[in-house]
Amino acid sequence: HGRVRYWRRPKEAETVRRNLTTILGDNKSPGEIVTLTRQFFEYQEIRSLMLAIAPGMSHEQMAEMVPVDGIEHLDAALDQGKGVILLASHLNSVCVFVVVMMLRRRGYDVRVALPTKVDAWAPTLLRRVVNRLSGEATMRELIGGFYGQFNIRPIVRSLGENAVVLQTGDGWHSARFVEVEFLGRLLPFATGMFGVAQLTGAPVVPVFGVGAPPDELCFIMDEPFTVDNGPQGEEDLRARVTAYVNRLERHVLENMACWQHWLIEDTLDTMAQWTHQSLATRYSVES
Repeated sequence: HGRVRYWRRPKEAETVRRNLTTILGDNKSPGEIVTLTRQFFEYQEIRSLMLAIAPGMSHEQMAEMVPVDGIEHLDAALDQGKGVILLASHLNSVCVFVVVMMLRRRGYDVRVALPTKVDAWAPTLLRRVVNRLSGEATMRELIGGFYGQFNIRPIVRSLGENAVVLQTGDGWHSARFVEVEFLGRLLPFATGMFGVAQLTGAPVVPVFGVGAPPDELCFIMDEPFTVDNGPQGEEDLRARVTAYVNRLERHVLENMACWQHWLIEDTLDTMAQWTHQSLATRYSVES
């Protein structure tokens, strides 16, 4: 299916190929770039399939399909009693929802801030019938999504209840940014969830999906950190964003076909110009 999409959507394929060439053109042959481009679409379809079959799997089956390393860091962060920001990225991002399902089945209160009140994974009529007959939950229930339109209130309220709030650290919907060197460019990265961590004292646990799906895919949770809210708060926030981006860069370079942002036209140039956009554009989920 991924190869069919690769051939049937030449504009998307060209966007991905051009982005990969921008980063790897001096180190990869044109043939290797084409292979990575095709794998981008293959991995997308594999991840979508994994997400589709996950609700019907046992916890043991899901854990085998998407192993998580470092879950003790999440436990240590929760012991602080201030909630936890589980900071993911757009690297194998779709399968983060499988991780959410696994964590919720193990008793973790994981909540997902989504940008719209419309259920992005609303079941079809057939799926609703099957769910009613089988007793299976909807995707919204399984991932524990709450529809705050990125509003800080439900996020802070959830942290106050010592819940785990999932969000990405390489998203673009933010009012403030910090410039960090990334893939050879000085680019702006959103400070949104780092700012929430700074204001609430909630620890942040970065989580990265690494490896090619399905056989090599796994998620790594890093040690928790907090963001200082004292006199050195601005400097510490910048340092924390930089550290996160440095980790992200390393993982992206090792998993080039797995970063969702390659579908964005001229990704690095778009990121570089993003802070010149209006707030309405930055906040729009269509952007």
